[in-house]
Parts: sequence; C-alpha cells; structure tokens
Amino acid sequence: MTVTVDPNLAALVRQARDEDAAVADLEGCLQRLRRARAAQSALAHLPAEQLRAVLQVRRADLDGGRR
Repeated sequence: MTVTVDPNLAALVRQARDEDAAVADLEGCLQRLRRARAAQSALAHLPAEQLRAVLQVRRADLDGGRR
C-alpha cells in the first residue's frame, strides 16, 4: 500500500509540534526581560560615583583592558 503525504499537511504537523519550543523560548525571554529590568532598577539607585566606577570597569572589560 502506498500513501502519499501532502507536503502542506507535513508542514502543518511540523508547525503544530513547534508550539512547546516557542512557549519555552518566550518564557526564557520574559525571564531575561525581568532580570534586565531588575538590574536597571538597582543601578538607578546607585550613587553617581559608584555607577560611574562600575561603568568604567565595564568599558575596560569590553575594550579588553586597553585604555
């Protein structure tokens, strides 16, 4: 017995299976967004001198220590 599968139906099955992965990706993105906003809030409460110092360290790290 030979069964022919419509390529459009096969694509629909693949897309339907992808829902769980998409939800997991979305949950991960929401967690990252919450962490980023919490970090922004914490940084906003730092004294200016401390924030400036941490930004200089960050810049030096990004530059590979070159200054």
